[in-house]
Amino acid sequence: MASRDSSGDQAVWEAVRSALRTEAGERNFETWLAPLAFLGCDGSEVHVSAPSAFLADWVASHFADRLRQQWAQRRPGIRHVTVTVDTDPQPRAKPAQRQPAVVAPAQAPAQAIAGLSLPLEPRYSFANFITGPSNELAHSAAQAASRPGAPDFNPLFLHSGTGLGKT
Repeated sequence: MASRDSSGDQAVWEAVRSALRTEAGERNFETWLAPLAFLGCDGSEVHVSAPSAFLADWVASHFADRLRQQWAQRRPGIRHVTVTVDTDPQPRAKPAQRQPAVVAPAQAPAQAIAGLSLPLEPRYSFANFITGPSNELAHSAAQAASRPGAPDFNPLFLHSGTGLGKT
């Protein structure tokens, strides 16, 4: 892997971070992307680290493709982004001491909610919801809570026995 201090790669990393700040929005960037540390480039692969396994998995699942696209725009040979967990508290730990996290290829489409891009499970949509006598109330309440504007109740809690349509 290339040195962590490569000034050309570091300049590209800063440009990628700037583009992602604009693309993802300030809140998403500060939450998910700002904690990442650039480790270097190795041929067609970019290596970044995250301070926790949760953050590494989230970034790999939700932002790896965006990171790869931004890098590829500036360095056409880049094909992959690897997100690892920074297990060493020292900021200059060797990449061999890091545990690899899952790197996600292109993700399923995400739906935008209140300016955030959140993955939603397509199986759990109103289009697939089967309404029956035991879950009519849950169905109506969930539809009311999902409509634009402020609902009369927030949050919505559903409590009932197994198999009565809460999911």
